[in-house]
Amino acid sequence: MELKNTTPVPNGIFEQMGMLSGTELKALLLITRNTLGWKDQSTGKRKQRDWIAHRQFVEKAGISDRSVTSAIQGLIDKGLIEATDRVNNAMNHPKDRQKCPQVFYGLTVNNQEKLTDTPAKNLQNRPQGLRTTKEILQNSSQQELPQYPQRELIEREHYRNQEQRNGWRY
Repeated sequence: MELKNTTPVPNGIFEQMGMLSGTELKALLLITRNTLGWKDQSTGKRKQRDWIAHRQFVEKAGISDRSVTSAIQGLIDKGLIEATDRVNNAMNHPKDRQKCPQVFYGLTVNNQEKLTDTPAKNLQNRPQGLRTTKEILQNSSQQELPQYPQRELIEREHYRNQEQRNGWRY
């Protein structure tokens, strides 16, 4: 079964959602829509990157003109997106992106290769003993959860930023 008019959103975005500002989340969702939301009919694969103009972030995501640059820079710093020019040169600084006529954005969220559409499995062979999410979470609370180094870096940066806002400096 394939859902029409939908965009697959990687789970990594939901895992990082608590560390994102509202404008960063809007920008990330727009990038997700413009890349994974489009499927090449000839190959059947989703787009890996797309040229997105600054104005599109303002109009489609409802982000103020001033906030677009900081939201994109925050996503790049957190390692969730990449910005490149037409020939895949990294555009990691706002001044680089400002000088470039076309900036392409793509997700760096883990497991993009798992997002390709797969044919529906035979529903008759579906296992009947599936556990609910609540059961899975209760059982996993007793086990040690895997560490995510990228998340730890983001949490550390978030803590450092909060301390700076509170008047403490490192």
